[in-house]
Amino acid sequence: MDFKKIILLLGVTTLLITSCDKQYDLEVNGEKLTKNIEFSCGKVQITAYSMFRNTIFINQKYSSTNQAKFYRDSLQIEYKGNIIPFDIYDKDEKINTSVIEIVNEEDYDIICKIDDTLPLFNEGNIITIKDNGYLYCGNKRVDIGIIELTVRL
Repeated sequence: MDFKKIILLLGVTTLLITSCDKQYDLEVNGEKLTKNIEFSCGKVQITAYSMFRNTIFINQKYSSTNQAKFYRDSLQIEYKGNIIPFDIYDKDEKINTSVIEIVNEEDYDIICKIDDTLPLFNEGNIITIKDNGYLYCGNKRVDIGIIELTVRL
């Protein structure tokens, strides 16, 4: 292979590698990578990141000490004042039920995916998650408050 072909191949490879979008971590309520919230029947660890600057993953790792229920229709995600659609997944597949139930002392992962519904966002943009009766311990509502995800590129 001659020298010009090698240089061309290296240039194309470099261009392809550097043009791929990378993963961007989002701050959760001002904390760098992880937000831990404790409540009456357990705790949750929340992390968030973006791929391709318009697909967002919000990972919720729950550790439950009692029965817990999640009402997916009571979770609201907003960007620039607009409610945006999202899908919910467990570790393996999309969850289509309206209620997710955790039995006693079980760890459970819930992933909210906002997929290609956002425009490309910029440094400092905020995505807001509102809890409107999303989580219940037994029959008692748990208020996890408003969670803000801040874009850090």
